[in-house]
Amino acid sequence: MKNNTKKIISLILAAAILSGCTSGVAEDTTETEETAAETAETSETVPETAEETETETETVKAPVETEAPAVSVMENVLSAEDYPADLEGYARTMLEKIRSEMTNEKTGFAYEFLGKKQIAFLWPFSVLLESVSSLYECDTTDEELRDYYVLLLDKFLPRYEGSMSGIKRVYASTMDNGDKYYDDNEWIVIELSRAYRLLGDEKYLDYAKELAEFCYSGWSNSSGGIKWKVDSDSCNTCSNGPAAVLSCMLYEDTGDGYYLDWAKKIYAWTYENLRDNDGTYFDNKKINGGSVDKAKYAYNTGTMIVSGVQLYRITGEKDYLTQARQSAKGGEKEFFLKSSSRCVVRNSHPWFNSWLLEGYIELFETDTEDGWTKDYIDDFYKVLDNTVNRAGEGIYVGKSWNSKADSEVELIHQAGTVRALAQISRVLKEYAK
Repeated sequence: MKNNTKKIISLILAAAILSGCTSGVAEDTTETEETAAETAETSETVPETAEETETETETVKAPVETEAPAVSVMENVLSAEDYPADLEGYARTMLEKIRSEMTNEKTGFAYEFLGKKQIAFLWPFSVLLESVSSLYECDTTDEELRDYYVLLLDKFLPRYEGSMSGIKRVYASTMDNGDKYYDDNEWIVIELSRAYRLLGDEKYLDYAKELAEFCYSGWSNSSGGIKWKVDSDSCNTCSNGPAAVLSCMLYEDTGDGYYLDWAKKIYAWTYENLRDNDGTYFDNKKINGGSVDKAKYAYNTGTMIVSGVQLYRITGEKDYLTQARQSAKGGEKEFFLKSSSRCVVRNSHPWFNSWLLEGYIELFETDTEDGWTKDYIDDFYKVLDNTVNRAGEGIYVGKSWNSKADSEVELIHQAGTVRALAQISRVLKEYAK
């Protein structure tokens, strides 16, 4: 999601448009039932496709209080001496090990497990793609990594292309046109948008727009929300949070309000139906009966922080930022165990954690009023430094960052760790002076 030029321009433009609004960032307040009830309401009307000219205007009650987003993204300057570990170097070493031991560049296959020839599902492959794009973002002059990045996009990813009536582009969970998951495809849309931004090739934006239509087709007209997969009876945070993220990204890429309408609609439904009082998010809501699975996973809260910050950055509507702050603070209490001597992540699925980190980074780079978001960068740095020290010469990590590598090494956990290492490294390279 990170593209500094686009982000800074977006912030400046928003500030100019909203120059008459209050420029200070509102103090965080505790969520009340009244506040939640006043949050954006949506109709059940699904937006028309981007190509159609006759559209039915959807009424979305978006947050009404606005302010000019903080323009200076350099106020949260970190001190380089506080972050001595070479996490980027470790990430590169780890990725090389994954490339040589868990992928086959001749065939275009990635493998689910170390030492086994089981072809990876689309989800773990998408995490590998995320890890490479995040590491490439640390150094866009790295031609060898760029070539590998393009190889994943142009040779590996097409292996998962599926088919579905009425849908122009969709990727299946397996290479034999298996199940189609909306969340799996949403991660791919996000990565195609990132590829367009990092590589400058318009075809990736075209692919992203085509694939987004499949994702939007998962909207339930009866209950609202995007379903988890085709024929699913649940609408999950994992299929709505990233849909809001990708919609914001496509709006930023194209300037087409169609995508902003979708972003607001999806965000509002998720906020109203799956948000807990502390700002964290539950897993899913059944279409039939409306029961809510109250399990919590770090990536669900992470994607909603990301989309909240994106919507604030795009619209200048302060409620989005307030909600993202509340989710960040709730996420810290829910997913971190902290004391004077240690900092660990609870229920530590590496890739889930990387999306919580993504949310904290978005806040760090946008909510620059008083530097309070620096603590989140510090927390993740400590966790990742301890993780690589625990792994040692074996390089691979366990299913949890709190343990050593398991006997069964999975691609998703290794690639998710590379992604997180690359994310924190990029931030430290840019801001730690």
